[in-house]
Amino acid sequence: NANITGLGDEYIDFENNYFDITVTAESGDTESYRVNVYKNYDLTLKELKVIDLSNEVELELDQPFDPSITEYNINVDDTVEQVSLDAIANALNTTVQGNVEYTLQTGDNQFTVNVIGKDNNKTSYVININRVISDNNYLKELYADEGPFDIEFDKNTQRYTIILPFETESINITAIPENP
Repeated sequence: NANITGLGDEYIDFENNYFDITVTAESGDTESYRVNVYKNYDLTLKELKVIDLSNEVELELDQPFDPSITEYNINVDDTVEQVSLDAIANALNTTVQGNVEYTLQTGDNQFTVNVIGKDNNKTSYVININRVISDNNYLKELYADEGPFDIEFDKNTQRYTIILPFETESINITAIPENP
């Protein structure tokens, strides 16, 4: 009967763990085997939040956050101009990259959060944010440097009159959009 040593429950740490198994025959001849057990890091997120920086409100992902899902979509209106990503890793022995503030462009925006292990392997979470194009075509303000309008400004009124003295040679009218 051969005798085997090196078996049993062994503690394993992250990355490489080497276990030597030796088989000794009845004759005394031995053969050694080496088993490398590589334990991966937990490269998942525990939490992922996207915050609208104008009001510190968390934006809703297209589906509930799940560490195994690595891509999310968000639709926002044109008033959301800047967001921050707040991601927390499941494991302490990892690094999270991408927890920063981003300025949104109109249309599609894509941001990535990476969870990186000490062995430089990583898991990437992609956040797609679609910022819709504004259809607001109202003015916030309308005024002139010469003379008053005949009526008080109202964004829903489209016609105004200014009566100027005959010696006036120029006028500067300023209009400020409601949604710059």
